[in-house]
Order: sequence, then structure tokens, then C-alpha cells
Amino acid sequence: MSDSRRYRTREGEPRSGRKLIETLWNILGFGFAIVMGAGGFMGADWFLLENEVRHWVYLPPELAWPAVAPFLGLKVGVALIALFLGGAVFTLLYGLVQPVKRGRYDVEVSGRDLGGYRK
Repeated sequence: MSDSRRYRTREGEPRSGRKLIETLWNILGFGFAIVMGAGGFMGADWFLLENEVRHWVYLPPELAWPAVAPFLGLKVGVALIALFLGGAVFTLLYGLVQPVKRGRYDVEVSGRDLGGYRK
């Protein structure tokens, strides 16, 4: 028999529905992820075009693979980096706007000094 009981709510507690602000943050986060990925891809495309004219960075011809879409791997890589950095910024903003609050079953912070405790 599986231990699926721990995934249910506690006895006597009604299951709470999603709050409106959580739904709005989810929609905002999803839209932000789409914008950051597309922005990173378009930014990489802009950089490649400008780099061809101004010669900022040497890009070896091996990166121009596949022939039908040159530098596709580089564009996707920059889009992923932009997505991860944007996700980090979004997580930081979410934490500042809506900090985590302790619940009913969380342990209270103790103010006493544990100086005598050793590992």
C-alpha cells in the first residue's frame, strides 16, 4: 500500500482554492517567460547582424550550422540564458512583493543562544 496520505490535506482542514493574486502572478510569470525567451532570441539575431558589420567578436564558421538557419544553436543558447536570467529576476521581484509567511504548522524562531551546542 502506498503512502499517499501525506500528500492530502490535514484532517479537518478544508482545501483552500487558489487566490486571485497567485493566478495573476502565474499569468504574469508565464508571459514574462515568453517575452524573455523571444527577446533573447531576437537580441542574439540583432547581435549577429551587427557583429557581421562591426566585427566585435570572432565567430568561427563552425557555429554557422545548420545551413538553412545559420547560428541557430547560438541564438537558442542566448535565448535560454536570457530566460534563466529573467527567471531569476522575476523570482527576486516575487519574493520582494509577496514574501513567504509562516503557516500554522511552522516552527517559531527561537531567540535563545545555542552557544553550547556543538556538532
